[in-house]
Amino acid sequence: MQQIHEQIELVAPVGGLHRAAGYQHKAPYYFENGLNVRAYDVIEGRGRIGSRPGLVKPYAQNVSVDGVVTEEYTLSPILLTKGVRIEGHSSTDDANWYGSFGTLKVGNDSGALNPLRSLLHFDLSGIPGTTAVITAASLNLYCFSATGTTAAKLYRMTRYNWGETTATWNKYDGSTTWTTAGGDFTTSGGVDFTTIAPGWLTISGSGVIAMAQEAYGNLTDHIKQLHMLLKLASETATIEQNSYGGREYPTVDRRAYMSVTYEVTV
Repeated sequence: MQQIHEQIELVAPVGGLHRAAGYQHKAPYYFENGLNVRAYDVIEGRGRIGSRPGLVKPYAQNVSVDGVVTEEYTLSPILLTKGVRIEGHSSTDDANWYGSFGTLKVGNDSGALNPLRSLLHFDLSGIPGTTAVITAASLNLYCFSATGTTAAKLYRMTRYNWGETTATWNKYDGSTTWTTAGGDFTTSGGVDFTTIAPGWLTISGSGVIAMAQEAYGNLTDHIKQLHMLLKLASETATIEQNSYGGREYPTVDRRAYMSVTYEVTV
């Protein structure tokens, strides 16, 4: 009996396969129960087994070509643990603005030096151990009201014991002043972004990864806790108010959240 051998070149789904996608949108030669297998990622130059980045991957595993085995996971959404806006108005700089439908704001009010900033806190303790390497991170904000698009900044805060229901422009806990009015934050390593018209705003890149990695790796004064501050790059602009869904925004799927992807070596 003559045996016929046919060679088939398997094309790995480099971007991964979306579990919810129809078969016509998936790469060739996948198998449905393979949890989105990627045999070899030609872009990153390594063997991979795992789901498409951006999905929660409780069983994902990446196998590097040099024999070092790593596991890759994505946590998303990581919801706000604390969030509040503070306002630098002469008449309201000692007012706490927690509530108001969970609204976070960035901008200026009254067309003068009356800045609106927002303080955010995310708990990263879902990332286990102390040696994980964060490979991707993004802050996702839903803008439901905007009066303009302006250059803005995301900073890592340097004070971690501010109160959601007590923080004001002048005081971080309702009674003790910030080192600098308007919140204590690092003036280096800020991440640039632009406020947008209503819709989802995603702030990502190396700067956000660095903030998340620093918070995860600091095991002394704010263990795996990430504190961030949003403000306009220049707070001398005319009236501008951009409002985002905060921790208690009525529409649950429009509340601020983070996505973090990390790798651990096993």
